[in-house]
Amino acid sequence: MIDEKRLATLPVQHIRNLMESIKDGKLAVTYYDPIDPPNTVIYDVSCTALDADEMVERYESLVNTIESVNKARKNLKKGEKLEDVLTLEQYEVWNTYIRGFDEFDAGDYDLNEIYDMKFGGAQLSDEEQAILDRHYEWFEEQCYKRLPKKVYSPSTFIERAQRYEFFFDINAPEIVMNETGRRLAEEMILYNYCV
Repeated sequence: MIDEKRLATLPVQHIRNLMESIKDGKLAVTYYDPIDPPNTVIYDVSCTALDADEMVERYESLVNTIESVNKARKNLKKGEKLEDVLTLEQYEVWNTYIRGFDEFDAGDYDLNEIYDMKFGGAQLSDEEQAILDRHYEWFEEQCYKRLPKKVYSPSTFIERAQRYEFFFDINAPEIVMNETGRRLAEEMILYNYCV
């Protein structure tokens, strides 16, 4: 389902709109899916519209740094390591949000195949479900190594930052970058302000 108004809203304005919509410490975030109808979730937050400028500044700093890390990676000369050419700020963003995770051991199973089966509606065996559960726990642990534990898990925030970097890397169309930016902004607000 397409929301034309949302598509026309740039990420920075989306942050302002979300922050202005907070009433009595409640923030409504609507999630859009290509197949299912939109799903609105209400979160308890400890911020107001007055925090919007700070959040916009933090968002712009994050995406600008993600983009500069991507450019630095593309401009590496033979024998150079990315870690050696990044500024401290770039390194912190790369290490926290962009760097790949340690490898998950799924034994003899193909983790991607298990996810395909699950999202395709197939019934998983007890062992396949146990591997999936173990992967969820492992992923959360990996994220908590990068960002402190808060009320709202950092996992989706990190995933959105990685997705933003991926789409920037492949020169995705502006409409894709804007939607990815809006989703990243939502996760940034939730991670920082959920109570």
